[in-house]
Amino acid sequence: MKTCSFVLAIVFLLVIRLEAQEVAAIKSSEVVMKERNNTETAFIPNVEIRTSFVGGLAQLSQFLEDNLTYPTLANINAIEGTVLIEFTVAADGSVQKAKVIEGIGFGLDEEALRVVNLMPKWNPAQQGRKAVASKVRVPIQFSL
Repeated sequence: MKTCSFVLAIVFLLVIRLEAQEVAAIKSSEVVMKERNNTETAFIPNVEIRTSFVGGLAQLSQFLEDNLTYPTLANINAIEGTVLIEFTVAADGSVQKAKVIEGIGFGLDEEALRVVNLMPKWNPAQQGRKAVASKVRVPIQFSL
């Protein structure tokens, strides 16, 4: 099976390409969104401390290596490419509202989304010594 080269490609490319980006409206220094349960989620464009995976990029790469499986349909058809996943890291560090922003099909989108939803809690962004929610985009490279 081609899992070994696939995992190494992901680890290598994630170390080079992983970027956590806070996504928010630039109209004000803080945008507050009301959730269905009336809790407030703050998205701050320029936070003092950015969201990060616990243990850093090396641990994130290890997590992906341990959990990603190349889908059979993509493997049979020699499909490669990058799936861009966006999700919110809540103030408590949990991964929420994960979705595919750019996909390539053949089961790769679903696999990337599945693994992102398995992620443990992250270190949340901080503003003024207060944990705040932020959005993160993670490109996951699939290569045979």
